[in-house]
Amino acid sequence: MAKVTVYGASDDLVEVEGDLAEEFSCNDGGFLSFSDGTILYVEYGDTGEWKISQMVAGTASFSNRIPTGDEYSDHATLEGDFRWMLFTAKPENGQRIFVKAKRSSV
Repeated sequence: MAKVTVYGASDDLVEVEGDLAEEFSCNDGGFLSFSDGTILYVEYGDTGEWKISQMVAGTASFSNRIPTGDEYSDHATLEGDFRWMLFTAKPENGQRIFVKAKRSSV
């Protein structure tokens, strides 16, 4: 079983730590997709805080700790059977992105 924690750093980076680890440049928000079907939306808001929302629930368990004290980012944790992740930047200029998730029975 894999475990990762996702959080924002500075005002333009998304960090993923744990069994999968990577740093993504994220200026206007973006989507993190995991092989179990989970899709997270990550955005640095006008309030100076990173918000992480679960857009699609996969098979992994999801928990999210909101910032306290001097922290400025949610810390989302996923635990489950996933082997890869993909980051997609938020579309620009009013473009739309459609998310359709289907879980295989195989």
